[in-house]
Amino acid sequence: QHRFQLPGCLADRPGQDRGADDDQQVGVDRAADDGDEGADAAVERYRALQESYRDGFTFDFREGPLNRLTQRLLQDDNAEAALALSVLNTEEHPDSGAAFYLLGEARLALGQEEDAAAAFRKSLELNPRNPRARERLDSLQN
Repeated sequence: QHRFQLPGCLADRPGQDRGADDDQQVGVDRAADDGDEGADAAVERYRALQESYRDGFTFDFREGPLNRLTQRLLQDDNAEAALALSVLNTEEHPDSGAAFYLLGEARLALGQEEDAAAAFRKSLELNPRNPRARERLDSLQN
């Protein structure tokens, strides 16, 4: 059975204080071998926890944990899960150039070049000093 790792902000034990840099992970079992079912379940769980705990200090709902997990998923060649979490991250943090950069990376890994270019453009709009987004966008336009 596969395990899908969520950031420590999504702990099973409410009331346990976890910070943004907590490297504790919590696993979500995939019900089937379908590669993106784990990501869908993780997104659903994130939203449910966020609904219940947004005003507290139990979980960290900032963009950092999702950025780190997305990077790890891309490194592990799990682009579909990275895409699902990137979409979530850009919905939750629409002013984050980093979140849109990672969305572009996930789309690029899936061969979605037009959508990747749009994400890199949005990343540069939000953070014009992101050289990696500029490089990716330039390589897609040539």
